[in-house]
Formats: sequence, structure tokens, C-alpha cells
Amino acid sequence: MARFRSVPKPGEVIDAHRLIGPVPMDDLPVDPRPEMDRLGVAAACVTHTLSLHSDAAAGNEALLALNDPRLIPVPVVVPGVPGASTPGGPGEVTAWDVRMIRLCPKRHGFELTGPIALRWLAALNLPVAIDFAETSPGELHTLARELPGLRILLLNPGYRRLRAVAELMAEIPGLWLEMGTVNTQGGVEWLAGLYGADRLVFGTGAPVMDDCGPRFLLDHLALSSDETAAIASGSLRRLLSAPGSDALPLFEGPHPETSSPPEAAARPAAPSFLNPSARPEPAPLLETSTRPETSSPPEAPGSRGVR
Repeated sequence: MARFRSVPKPGEVIDAHRLIGPVPMDDLPVDPRPEMDRLGVAAACVTHTLSLHSDAAAGNEALLALNDPRLIPVPVVVPGVPGASTPGGPGEVTAWDVRMIRLCPKRHGFELTGPIALRWLAALNLPVAIDFAETSPGELHTLARELPGLRILLLNPGYRRLRAVAELMAEIPGLWLEMGTVNTQGGVEWLAGLYGADRLVFGTGAPVMDDCGPRFLLDHLALSSDETAAIASGSLRRLLSAPGSDALPLFEGPHPETSSPPEAAARPAAPSFLNPSARPEPAPLLETSTRPETSSPPEAPGSRGVR
């Protein structure tokens, strides 16, 4: 019978990339906390699905209404001329008092390296999370050249473009990488050996993307315990803690072997927009599903993305 070597579990685990809210045309969990409890994830950086798929302003409003320290808000920012931006200007973003913002230039139709976006990012001096599918290596090189102090978290890099990803990490010292989709054998270890584990962060993209695979990968990396701990949470803490700012608080999340089942776990009640039974009607933008009545019943499994 095959035997597997004992691998020490990382301590605190923070998911750098998670979504909350309803996902169009799919029956996926709206509240991420039960799954976080099940997988032993202490906290997560979260973006509201409305900000990605519908209305950035409405999604950000719902996101910023969260009152759970385990859910670290990452609102979507859309730089633009007056009347075509979300929010109205960099000052409003500063007033949110968030640690990171998300940019979706293709989805929301703006130039990542255009003059307005560059002015906004320079004024904000916040880390920015960008999905690799939303940009290009050339655009990221230009962005880093124009704003050399900018901290960038590259989401969903995948494993088919590791040469391009490695070149980005070599040329842009301020680029961190979400490792959840680097699921080729030895890929995470290769990047850690070249550029250091302190530039790799644990992230899943759940619930649209799978979270069990990245969590398993984190537990079985062929790296030292210090390197694994850096990927699990230390690297993200460094990314989100700018000089002079308050440190990210320590989270005492459950561990898979010791935590209670999700339905019994003690945690704050979900806000109304995360709990369909508690919110008033009508609320068409915040429906948990946009499936027509003829679609599969809720108990049918959703079509989860496979990493």
C-alpha cells in the first residue's frame, strides 16, 4: 500500500482571493464562511460578485457593509472621467479605509495604463489585485514602469503561462502571485526557489473556482515550514501592511481537525444581502440565483470551475 510522507500543516491560512454574493447563472454559496471553516481558512480577502458581474457601486456598497473581521473587503475600482467612474474619485476610495482594491480593466472597459488610471493609482498608493485574464504581461510591465512603487497581486495566473509569469516576477519586484492555479507538479516550488516564497500567496477564487485543490496543495508543498507559512498568510500580510499602517490583526480561524461542523460553528450572523431569508423583498439585484424556473433544482450540483 502506498505511504504518504507526513507533512506539517501550516498555521494561519488567509485566502487572498474569494468572492461573496450571488453568481449569475449558477447556484453557488453566497456566504463563504462555512466553507472557510471546513477548510481551516482563518480569513479571506473578498470581493462582491455584483461588482464584477453587474454594478460595481452596488457591489462595493454591500461589501463595505460587512461586519466580520474575517472578511477583508477588496472593492472594485473603475477609474474614469467624472460620471463614468466608480467611485467618484480617489478621495472616496481613501475614505473606505481598505487595504487593497481590485481592478477589472477588460470587464469594465478602461485602460489600465491610461493617464486617468495611473493618476488614481498614484494617489491611492494601495495594493491592486488584477486577474491575469484582465491584462497582459506588456501592460503589467508598463504599469510597473510608470508606478515603480505599486504593489500588484496577480490573480489566477494558471500553469500554462509560467514562463511569462516568471518573467513578470523577475522584472517587477512589487508583484505578488496567487498560487492557487499554479497546480502543475513542482510549479509553486520552482517559483519559490527563484523569487522567494514571500512573493507567493495562498488564494482560491472560490466559490467560482475550486478551493479544495489549492488548500490540499498548500498542505503538501515540498517547501520548508517557514516558506509554507509565508505562502499561507505571511506574504499576504506583508503585501497588505504598508509602512506606517496598522498591521493586519491575527485571526483565530478553525482548523479542519478541530473545528465544529459549519452548521454548528459560532460566527456572526450573515448580513441581509448574504442571507436570502433575512432580506426584504423585492431585491432583484441581490437574488442568489438568476436561473429561470425551468432550470435544474437548487439541489443539483453547480458547475464549479476546475483548476
